[in-house]
Amino acid sequence: MPYSFWSFSSLDWSGNTVWEYTEKRTTYFPHHDWTRIFNKKLNAYTTLYIANKNITREQALAAGANPSNGSYNDGQMDAIVEVDLSGNIVWEWWFFNHVIQDYDSTKLNYVGSGKKIADHPGRININMTSKPLKKDWLHCNSIDYNDSLGHIVINSVHGEFYIIDHDRTFLAGDPTGSIALAATTAGDFLYRFGDPARYNQGDPPSILADWTSSTTGNK
Repeated sequence: MPYSFWSFSSLDWSGNTVWEYTEKRTTYFPHHDWTRIFNKKLNAYTTLYIANKNITREQALAAGANPSNGSYNDGQMDAIVEVDLSGNIVWEWWFFNHVIQDYDSTKLNYVGSGKKIADHPGRININMTSKPLKKDWLHCNSIDYNDSLGHIVINSVHGEFYIIDHDRTFLAGDPTGSIALAATTAGDFLYRFGDPARYNQGDPPSILADWTSSTTGNK
């Protein structure tokens, strides 16, 4: 996994480790960015970090991934994990819990009768054109937290920034409940900025196969 790591440390000015956390779950791969925040509901500092989280083929197909688009044997989507100073996971948000699709009407995350992907900007299309689910699918690079609003912003090399609600999906003293709440519609994107062709609200740009270069459309 590019730029992956497993541990976080805080040092004092003498180089002594005063805090350390190691991700021990084998299906999570921390990478790229993290930030220390003050969690007002806990009245304590916590750390948010980005981690790719594995998705099985069975999970992908159950979420309406089109089987003709790929094998889905190594799928991953980024998660945001929050740990307290004691190393406890107190909150987590995962892109996979906020996918939408218009391929299989029998799935719970189907767009709905008479609706389309463009009607659901708060969710990400698991069957994006020319970008099938794979390892390091979103490749998020950075994360930040707005203390006054309680919102998190995270970016993706897909060409978008996503803003989600941390504080209103965080339940103090209830990590399990917090994670479950963040997985509901309360954790859908509050706002997204970038390439509207990703959710069919803009003209598709003319791009390279890896979506890294464009001179036309909305890219």
